[in-house]
Amino acid sequence: MTYEFTFEFIGDDEASTKALTSLYRWFREDLAAADGAKVELAANAEPDGMGAADVLCMALTQLTAIGGLAVAFASWRDARSSAPPVRIRFGEATLELTNASAEQLAAALHALATTGESTSADPDDPAPSAATPEA
Repeated sequence: MTYEFTFEFIGDDEASTKALTSLYRWFREDLAAADGAKVELAANAEPDGMGAADVLCMALTQLTAIGGLAVAFASWRDARSSAPPVRIRFGEATLELTNASAEQLAAALHALATTGESTSADPDDPAPSAATPEA
């Protein structure tokens, strides 16, 4: 089975584009050793998408690789003075986060991949909680 996640930054277009490109490079280097991991830039399938490369697509072939994905994202975010909020999609479910720890993010991504339901990775939540998927 392949677990496909889409990352999209929320907010200022220029800052989002820079963050997306930076995260893409970070994932390419950090997750290159991950067995079967694939990362690419793509156009958003949504009608209001920005255009050429406005989302990052990550495909993992092993559910256990989600922890590495969470650590890589948290490390990338922690290496920056500021990073825009990000929306992560898995199928129809979404996860929006601003400042979750790697552990909280890993738990939320795992819940997203195994239940297909939107989750929370808010640092104030002790554990991710399922919510109704966004329409």
